Amino acid sequence: MSDYISKQSAPLGTEVLSDQLIDEIQQHAKTAAENVLLRGEAARLRSALERIHYLVLTDLDVFEKLVKQITTEALSGDTEPVGAQIRETVQWFAEQMEMKLRENDHKGGWEECSLDWLYSRLCQETKELWRSIDHPSTYNMVALEAADVANFAMMIADIARKLAGSNKKGEKANE
Repeated sequence: MSDYISKQSAPLGTEVLSDQLIDEIQQHAKTAAENVLLRGEAARLRSALERIHYLVLTDLDVFEKLVKQITTEALSGDTEPVGAQIRETVQWFAEQMEMKLRENDHKGGWEECSLDWLYSRLCQETKELWRSIDHPSTYNMVALEAADVANFAMMIADIARKLAGSNKKGEKANE
């Protein structure tokens, strides 16, 4: 600990971070930034693979051309990673959504919920959002209520995506 903190000419009770610690913090920040770019690259490639996975074409030539186009786009160094394309407002709102999800982690996930139940909850949350918009004294709650609405919409989309994927697997098995 003494390597990281020094009390050189600092008033009693205060501590100054050493150059070594500052260098390590900067290195960690650089590594974290590189990891964000790598996650963006991985997301872009995963997205390309999903696009290929869900292609349902009977014409082999068209399928081959589309796969080539998708892979060329995904492997192109000319495009920015997905993470770099996220708008600041979208990133902020996604953080609000994640915060609300974490607040409710004790309730369990949504994977076993029905679409009907999730839709019903979406409607309830929409009413709560409207009430927060309707009264200027609750404007500070608008973002949190909107995050609740978005989370239920995301849950519905997630379940529907999984159901669509399992239907495609069933269709292939029946062929």
